[in-house]
Order: sequence, then structure tokens, then C-alpha cells
Amino acid sequence: MKHIRFLFPALLISLFGCRSASDYNQILEDIQENLDFGNISLVVQTVDSLKKSDIKNIGFMHVADSLEQIAKRIGLDFSKTETQVNNQIGKILGPFSKEDRLKWEKEGWLEWRMIDGEKKYFKRAASNLRLLKMFHEQNQERLLEIASEPEMIFRLKHTEQIIKTSENQSKPVVPVKMKITYTVTVHPDAVPDGEKIRCWMPWPKKSYQRQTEINLLSTSNPDYCSRHGYSQHSLYGRISEKRSSNNFSDFF
Repeated sequence: MKHIRFLFPALLISLFGCRSASDYNQILEDIQENLDFGNISLVVQTVDSLKKSDIKNIGFMHVADSLEQIAKRIGLDFSKTETQVNNQIGKILGPFSKEDRLKWEKEGWLEWRMIDGEKKYFKRAASNLRLLKMFHEQNQERLLEIASEPEMIFRLKHTEQIIKTSENQSKPVVPVKMKITYTVTVHPDAVPDGEKIRCWMPWPKKSYQRQTEINLLSTSNPDYCSRHGYSQHSLYGRISEKRSSNNFSDFF
């Protein structure tokens, strides 16, 4: 079914020169709505007619021209008919049923939209379908494999709690206590004799709502210093003597 938003303000401007701010705004709203409905030809024809009119509103014409360019791009991208995309899918995936195609469309794996009242498919919909189908099938297999792992069970439950709890708010919810270790290892004899190794390890900011109660538990270098700047927080340590292996780590 074809939905058309009639562009009366555009006709008024073209025929009678009515140029109030409300007229301009209404035209852009109508063009946008027709673009959303997929009435590509109508959008292009309307903007072309406006370009031929004596309109001095540069900002208005700039937006109208942008909408026309978007419409043309959509028309080029969604150019495949149902018959064409069926043939392409058959060559890539092999035999399939109408029910398969409808399922892929419902899942969002097969991209399409209405263009001038006709169902059209994205020009790379068939090749994208193969990749999306492979990704989701492999992902489902992986989920089945790890479904019994304690860590994954916790993650899934925790994610579900976050979604439910944060439904009506934007602040961080359902906090979890974690222990984190950062480690940097320098290969043996990578540093020439007499040179010092300086290392800056990441250190989280305490001012963020998403991370609180941060406590340093231990460091590999007892003689360390901390840097707390506006854009970067870090722990600094250095090793003067040459070793067979050099490790820097902090645990918090």
C-alpha cells in the first residue's frame, strides 16, 4: 500500500509565492514524511520543482536538497525486486522456501523497504544474508556450548537484572565487586645496560558513578607514585637494574 503525504505548502510556494516560516517548515516535514514512506519519486519531483522556484531561503533549500540526495541514494541502494533477490539468494544459499524468506525479513536479516509503493530489497541483501545467517547460527551454537558455564550463567542473569532495573533510569545499577590485575611484561634483555624502565599502569578514576570504592591491594613495585589528572589516571613505577625478566603489575 502506498502512503502519500500531499505537499500543499510546496504547491503554494511554487504557484503563489507564499513564503512564511510555517510554510517552509511544513514543506520539510512533508518531504521527510514522504521519504520515510518511501515515496522517492515524489520527493525528487517536489525538490526539483522548488529549485525552479524563486526561493531565497538558502537554509531551507539546503535542507531540501539534502533530503533529495538521501532519497536518490535510498532509491539506488534499495533497487532489487523480489524476483531478483530470490534468484541471488538461490545462487548463494541454494534452495529455500517463501517461509524462509519471510522469516529472514522478520528477523531483519534480509533488508527491504517500500519504494514508490513497491517492495524493494537492498542491493547487497543476498550477500549480507549469507553473512548474517552464518553469524547468528554460529552465535546460537556458541551460546548452547557455554550455557552451563558458571561465569556465563552469572553474566546472563546480571545482564537481565540490569535491563529490568534500569528501565526507568539512566544511572548505573546492580553493582558488582571485581578484582582486577594489570600486568606489563618486558622481554628479557630488551633494555640496554644502564637504562631505566619506566611504566605507567592504568588506574581508574574515582569520580565516575560506574566505578566506586576503588582500593589498591598490591603492586609489583613498592616504590610507585600515582598521577591523577583530568584526562588520565595512572600508577608509575620504574626498574633501574637489568633483569632476566621485568614485570610491572597492580592489583585492585
